[in-house]
Amino acid sequence: RAATVNALSTLAPRERYSTLYTTEYDKLSLMATKFVPRSVDEYMEALTEDRRPALDEVRRLCRKILKDYDERIEYGMPAYSKNQKLEVAFASQKQYISFYCAKKKVVDDHRAQLTGLSVGKGCIRFKKIGKSDLEIIASLLTATTLSAEEPC
Repeated sequence: RAATVNALSTLAPRERYSTLYTTEYDKLSLMATKFVPRSVDEYMEALTEDRRPALDEVRRLCRKILKDYDERIEYGMPAYSKNQKLEVAFASQKQYISFYCAKKKVVDDHRAQLTGLSVGKGCIRFKKIGKSDLEIIASLLTATTLSAEEPC
């Protein structure tokens, strides 16, 4: 198993991901091996073509609005933190795109704009991200930067 994982780690992200799911390895090895990006660029490169444009826009907004935040991979997804505290993240899931805001009051203040979406305490799930969704995300990001609330 270790040799398989080491061999896969030398491949480019997209090759590594597709190799995991298109070759006939031992089923247990396959299930135990998971693509873990080393950087946000690598994460974005590994996205499927149908998800990449939307998540490129989300990332562009994050970089534009969260200027004083650090961008890195946390929990296997792009995340933005300030003073070592994670405040925002996003991910491409199997059935949806998730956007995480770690400031509960910010999400609560936007709930009226989030009708029709699946919303948890800090996770907002989008089936597809359209222009109006990007405006909501921009508003959430701006509110995050202005909020004095501690992230949960």
